[in-house]
Amino acid sequence: MGRGSRATVALATGLWTLVSLLGPAATSNRTFTIENDRFVRDGKPVQLISGSVHYFRIHPAQWEDRLLRMKAMGLNTVEAYVAWNVHEPYPGDFRWDGWQDVEGFIKLAQKLDFMVVLRPGPYICAEWDFGGFPWWLGSKQLNGGSLMKIRTDDPLYLNHVDRFWGHLLPRISPLTYQNGGPIVMVQIENEFGFVGPNEPYMRHLHTLARDNLGNDVQFFTTDPPAVITKGSLGGDWSFATVDFGAGWWRLSEAFGAAKARNLPNKSPAFVSEFYTGWLSWNGDPFPNTSYDKFIDYFNQVLKYNEGSGSINLYMAHGGTNFGWMTGAQRNDAKTFGIEWYEGERTIEDFYDSDITSYDYQAPISEAGAYGQPGSGGPNKFEGIRNAIMAHTNQTLPDPPPQPLIVAYGDVALTQQATLLDSLGDLFPGLGIYSQVPMPMEEYGQGGGLILYRTIVNATWLKAGATLYVGAHVADHAHILVEGQRVGNLDRNGGQSVVLMDVADTIARAHDGQNVTMDIIVEAVGRVNTGLDFDLKGLIDPLVLLNTQQLLGWRVFPLPLTNTDALVLPTISAPSNPAASPEGPPVPAPAAAAATASLGAPTAADSQAQAEVMASFRSQMSWAAQQGLGDLPTLEKVFAAADNSSACSAAPGGNGSAAAAPDTQLEGPTFYRGYMSISSSVQPDAKGHYPDTYLNIGGGKWSKGVAFINGFNLGWYWPFLGPANTLYVPGPLLKACNNEVLLLEVGTQKGADATATVRFVDTPDFSGPASGFGGKKDDAIVEGVVSYKLKQGQAPPVDLSYYAETGKMGGHMVALL
Repeated sequence: MGRGSRATVALATGLWTLVSLLGPAATSNRTFTIENDRFVRDGKPVQLISGSVHYFRIHPAQWEDRLLRMKAMGLNTVEAYVAWNVHEPYPGDFRWDGWQDVEGFIKLAQKLDFMVVLRPGPYICAEWDFGGFPWWLGSKQLNGGSLMKIRTDDPLYLNHVDRFWGHLLPRISPLTYQNGGPIVMVQIENEFGFVGPNEPYMRHLHTLARDNLGNDVQFFTTDPPAVITKGSLGGDWSFATVDFGAGWWRLSEAFGAAKARNLPNKSPAFVSEFYTGWLSWNGDPFPNTSYDKFIDYFNQVLKYNEGSGSINLYMAHGGTNFGWMTGAQRNDAKTFGIEWYEGERTIEDFYDSDITSYDYQAPISEAGAYGQPGSGGPNKFEGIRNAIMAHTNQTLPDPPPQPLIVAYGDVALTQQATLLDSLGDLFPGLGIYSQVPMPMEEYGQGGGLILYRTIVNATWLKAGATLYVGAHVADHAHILVEGQRVGNLDRNGGQSVVLMDVADTIARAHDGQNVTMDIIVEAVGRVNTGLDFDLKGLIDPLVLLNTQQLLGWRVFPLPLTNTDALVLPTISAPSNPAASPEGPPVPAPAAAAATASLGAPTAADSQAQAEVMASFRSQMSWAAQQGLGDLPTLEKVFAAADNSSACSAAPGGNGSAAAAPDTQLEGPTFYRGYMSISSSVQPDAKGHYPDTYLNIGGGKWSKGVAFINGFNLGWYWPFLGPANTLYVPGPLLKACNNEVLLLEVGTQKGADATATVRFVDTPDFSGPASGFGGKKDDAIVEGVVSYKLKQGQAPPVDLSYYAETGKMGGHMVALL
């Protein structure tokens, strides 16, 4: 899409509005059963052609759009996790509306004539923080917290599971198929074979689910074939299903493993997770899976067992890990009984955090687009759609038009201050007193950053001074003395650090005096696999400076859930940011001018308006073909935006600070600016502006977190890559003075009068990705293969798929 001198115009998505469908059919005679190794709905065989989508990774205003696109791809079923930590963020604090409106999401799926396969946990993995468990399970402030054995029959753990499911399942019960809803199947736990067996635990969950949902619901488990005996109960408790990617298993072996666990004639061929792509970790190349092999295996599954094979695409649409909810992996080859070493360190010690994007190289992108924008390759959406039409001999509705994304241009971030300067805005007062430092969970915090402050004698900081923190930090620490950086600690590094030379300079300047030491720790994401809590912050109470234990701390939890109180000084800035290598200069944003008038349309605006009108016509034509009810006229849509109005001045900073060389800005630093939307860009009929992507690549930024109008978009880390952009849903935007706030933690930019970010119309996953990740996974897989071969065992998988994805993690190791 072209870019003009003003903001680029994009299609306003979501124009179509559905008319109400008929209510659910009478509940009598509604059945969903398994007979002769086939799914049977209301007495007729049915093949599930499903796709995974996570409501908590999508702005609620866009749920319908994504489901419509899945429908047009040919899917008849939606598979969705329920994330415990989304619905009970604090003990006993249950939330069921907005982003947490799981009932509304399920009802919307039914409105669009989908069946629903629900996966309510309590553990979900999903590359989601702590695998969906709430962070507070690890807090000693909770009964059994940090002591309970999660994913076991430990009563301390089950008490909390019972409370959560006791709230969730009664809400779900009216939505089961037998009760008139769309839910045909419910999963128990998730890939428990990796950590099982524990029959008392699994039986407890099954009994609790049956007591709430009834005996007629089809319950199932999901596991890789290699560990299915440890994750399923067998018999009539539930039926076992398998998950794998294209080429990982011969279908007869995979489905045979499930059949061996199921009752006779009660084992439909169902791959409950068939991977359309793969997740991505910071520092690894973005996965680019084989299209040909994927489509080939997709067709094989559909044709399996005389054309009755059922499948769930994981993912159909991936979405985004907004906020602090990205997951992580701690590589652990020993979990599978294998010893493998890389240099002097065991592979299990290495921690990988997921990128914020959960695009997954799925057929429907974060923004609802087709054709894998940002990573490329043949169009999976079209390939899947064509395969389904050929297999089912049905004609599918035309897919919604591609969403057009707006490149809103550059924004000058002229208001700047360090986190230390802003500490009083974020956490007024002297902090929480603590004799020794504790993990952030002990201070009632689930994510973000946490600052530990203590007083040390300057003499202790002389040359060679060493800070020891007892255990790895979780996950990265900035060490500052008197506001100056003296060192860093990283989870993948050691437990100690020799402080930088500046510490000795401070020691000499303050010889014999007390000085302030701050340790600021970032919590990047909890490990979403395994059995431990992955506590965050300083996780060991013993902190030594040389041989002196540091006692008496003031602790400042910084979840950044509300940044409204931040008042940042304005750095002197040019009225027009310099041209970047990516494109020409753009007009100064609202923050740099007294007013930011949208002004009268220019020739470029007229051309842009013609583009958007053409897009509207395309949307409306599609909606009319689908019989989706009345839509506003073009005139009404354009009248909704007042093109003659002007945006008022952006909120000012707290005074001003010249961008002089002696300006002291060290440690994590806030950068803020404002963006107003050109009059040539129109909102849709619901008042939502088009989506965009925030580009923080190009070497300008290293690592941090970004906010739009107070909404946490998630972590960015272009220094490692692969992601150079963050997805920005249009419903977060407004016409005037959109606040753009970055907390940059990875560089020492200091006061920067030219600090800018750019809103672009395409995602970018081409970042450096030069980290240890790829070598590390090679080591794991090669080590396991070597071990197996030494034992005279041949791996039952096609290793070429590993080479194509470049990343397999625990699944691949388990299969090997």
